[in-house]
Amino acid sequence: MWENLQRRQREGATLSITPQDLQELGDVDQALSGFYEQALKRVAAQTGQSERRLREWFSTELITPARSRGLVYRGETETGGLPNAVVDSLAGEYIIRAELRSGETWYELTHDRLVGPVLEANLRWQAEYYNPVAAAYTAWQNAGRSPDRLLSGAQLQEAQTFAASQPLEMTGDEKAFLADSQRQAEEARQQARQAAQRRNIIIGAALVVAVLMSLLALWGWDRAVEAEQQQATAETAGTAVAQQLEATAARLEFSRTAALEERLALLVKLIELDRAEMVIELFDSLPTQADQLALLKVPDKGLIEVGQVLVMTMAEVGRSGYGDPFLEAMAAGLGNLSESSQAATAWQSELEQWLRARQRARAGQYEAAKTDYDDLIKGNKRNPALFYERGRVLAGLGQPEDALADLEQMLALVNDSPALFDRGQEVKRIGRLLYQVEPTLGELFEQTKADYPHLAKVADRLAGVKEVEMVLVGHFKSF
Repeated sequence: MWENLQRRQREGATLSITPQDLQELGDVDQALSGFYEQALKRVAAQTGQSERRLREWFSTELITPARSRGLVYRGETETGGLPNAVVDSLAGEYIIRAELRSGETWYELTHDRLVGPVLEANLRWQAEYYNPVAAAYTAWQNAGRSPDRLLSGAQLQEAQTFAASQPLEMTGDEKAFLADSQRQAEEARQQARQAAQRRNIIIGAALVVAVLMSLLALWGWDRAVEAEQQQATAETAGTAVAQQLEATAARLEFSRTAALEERLALLVKLIELDRAEMVIELFDSLPTQADQLALLKVPDKGLIEVGQVLVMTMAEVGRSGYGDPFLEAMAAGLGNLSESSQAATAWQSELEQWLRARQRARAGQYEAAKTDYDDLIKGNKRNPALFYERGRVLAGLGQPEDALADLEQMLALVNDSPALFDRGQEVKRIGRLLYQVEPTLGELFEQTKADYPHLAKVADRLAGVKEVEMVLVGHFKSF
């Protein structure tokens, strides 16, 4: 607190302690956390050591899994993997202290009271830290080091740029992972070139054979077959072009018309053309929430098809209930159909049960909410939003393994749907920890590690599912 007051004096403030100072600077955890942050920044600036490496050293070397102080032995050149010169700078900041035992030097935090503030400060920093290589490396590890999860395309280019500009932020394992990604990408390019060469040879040979055969006596038959094949190819290409033109025309008409019935019909047309991603894009392009709700209230049977596409992007990540009006609007639109159908009635019932499940979850009635989500998923196993919301309820019930299973199923469904997840346009900031997005899962993670050692592996998986974070932050609407 005194250091903060001195800093304020240097900035022109009067050196005195007021009630407001006590409120802002007198909190012990806040003061210790600020002391730690300032010490790290000074040492990083003085030594050139990565701030990420310093924080990892404190969390893994100086603090035990039981959240107590640990001792680190000083070697000839390094202490717990950190250069001794950097350790000396940290000791000079009085954030760690040396202790002699049997003629050997050991280091520890200067006081037990620093353990909690240090861990909390590291969590806050991690929530804002962005390292595309670290995130991709963790996802690769969680997938069992599958070659399919190595980087490629735009992701690889972004990772290479980051590694070149910030080499100190890369661990040895992450550098090896990036090298493997580059090697696989180069092999893929070579295979593509070889395949293209083989195709060219085959095509050339086929052309020669075709020319020779055309000189034979079966001129008429060969030409008839060739004409038939060309006609089939032209028809296929024409169909694809026609569908693309229809989709483009529907998009333009949607932006021109203000009639709700026409807009809904155009969205149904796009679904028929297998353009679900365009349906989501056009719905999001409506200028206000009122415009979106008005469209969802149109009493038309097409609302069933459109609604079943849109609700997959409407998971309730927060607890404000902001997304409920969208489900309520669709339920109202279906209830106002002049000629109801079995499908409309079933869809309306599902929306109403979904709203009830959310209300129960927000009220802490987890068992009742789980029953609702079980029924909903039994009838609709393709909606990733339902799996995410049930996973959060299972976390509230203290069932980490089941919660993780639902989160991983949610991720699988999102990856399978181009309308929801485009690997070519991934979110830039995916470093936010899962339990920073959803506090219930964070509490479960900490409790599991502290109280149930046999579930520690599950807890570590729950904290490390980086792709789940990416979906929560970038692809579900955070209502």
